[in-house]
Amino acid sequence: VRALSHGWSRLARIDAELPASLAELRLEYNMVGDWAPLARLPLVRVALAGNAELARLDNAPADGFQTLEELDVSHTGIAHWRSVDFLARLPRLRALRIGATPLVAGLPADAARAQLIARLPRVTKLDGSAVDARHRADMERYFLALHARNPDADDVKLDCARYAQLVSVHGAPRVPPPPPAHKLDARLADVELQLAADLSGPAAASVRRPLIRSMLVRQLRPLAMRLAKSRRFQMHLKRPQLDWIALDSDSRPLSFYSIDDHAVIRIIPD
Repeated sequence: VRALSHGWSRLARIDAELPASLAELRLEYNMVGDWAPLARLPLVRVALAGNAELARLDNAPADGFQTLEELDVSHTGIAHWRSVDFLARLPRLRALRIGATPLVAGLPADAARAQLIARLPRVTKLDGSAVDARHRADMERYFLALHARNPDADDVKLDCARYAQLVSVHGAPRVPPPPPAHKLDARLADVELQLAADLSGPAAASVRRPLIRSMLVRQLRPLAMRLAKSRRFQMHLKRPQLDWIALDSDSRPLSFYSIDDHAVIRIIPD
């Protein structure tokens, strides 16, 4: 048996003995939470799309999946860059689908793609689009620029060896100088983010953050997502002495809603 397909069947575990000759396995839209049992098979293509319980890939043996060339883990629960860094060690992996996962949710598409390509030096096809030499160089330079702007952010940290390699190829990124303090202060609003069941009840949790007034509503979503522990929620803004208004357009800056110091943004899970 060279190929096996068992999708949409509510499969939760891979505990059956699979044929040692298996090269292609399709388990889309099941409930599989662990792919490690597949590590020793001579698989070339694996499709695990839609398995929401699959939250990590780096739990597999370090020497596993040595023959894997194509992997689809889109629409899964993968949420940390450690899983991508594990894939970077697979010597034959060339095609990867990883879209519609918590890992890239809330990130601009070009920033997510740049970070994936920077971490995966051998991938030539990402989420269905080719990664040729020119595109790779552009994305790697963009990644270095992202790193220079915010080197401490979790989603731009990179293994030191890979980062040094990128710098040796493209040169060190230019670190932008910080804006004058008075100008930065003028751009920030001190805002309280609250998690609550509705607009009238008490807040279940809250956190204060300085927010840049020019940031887009969609750029606030990753922070709101971490507070809500959910990808589905509404956001409403309240300024002193005024009623709640919905932050209803991801493409508008917070300044459009006249955000100011002492404003409250309430996050209400759907």
